[in-house]
Amino acid sequence: MILMFKNNLPFQSDIIYEAIITTYDQEKQSNAAPMGFIVNKEKQVIIKPYKESDTYKNLRNQKECIINITHDPDLFVKSTLFQDFLIDDFFIESSIINAPILKACKENHLALKVIKEKKEEDRGVYYCKIIQANLKKEYIQPYTRAFSSLIEILIHSTRVIYFSQIDGSNNPKVKQLMELIEHHSQIIFRVTQEHSQYQKHVKEILKKISQEVEE
Repeated sequence: MILMFKNNLPFQSDIIYEAIITTYDQEKQSNAAPMGFIVNKEKQVIIKPYKESDTYKNLRNQKECIINITHDPDLFVKSTLFQDFLIDDFFIESSIINAPILKACKENHLALKVIKEKKEEDRGVYYCKIIQANLKKEYIQPYTRAFSSLIEILIHSTRVIYFSQIDGSNNPKVKQLMELIEHHSQIIFRVTQEHSQYQKHVKEILKKISQEVEE
């Protein structure tokens, strides 16, 4: 059952939620990126992508996006560091706005249009109007620390790559972020089995970081 929320969205105001934001570039190529978003008291969605990101560039040009809501760790990992695996078959076109939808999230997404833009030092700030909210009632998933730690690892990994490219791998920020990645990796290895998808993803992410970070 798909719920069309108009006034009572199932989000608390001023809390950062994690989702996957999809946009089109100027050639209508699909892009997906995990990102935090906030729903304010005016029911606007606020997104703050880094200025170097494809999401920032696409929002600046297209002014529309989809927030894909999912708990699938595979989608988060692929859309963060392994975009090449997100082929066209992963997306469907929205009939409401000029943005792609992750096929797996066709019943759990928000269609947004940018109504106001601001700039911070290293980020853009986009205030978006919800054009449509397609959300379904999902079964309640038991909480796992592995999922939360995986999201933290993905967030920190993108920052490690970014800061190392600017200032090198000896940057204190890079070292601090790598310590956080190690901390959350240990949590995942403690609360999951050896052949779980979570441990597999951690190994893939660490390998990707080692390839991207300049020594």
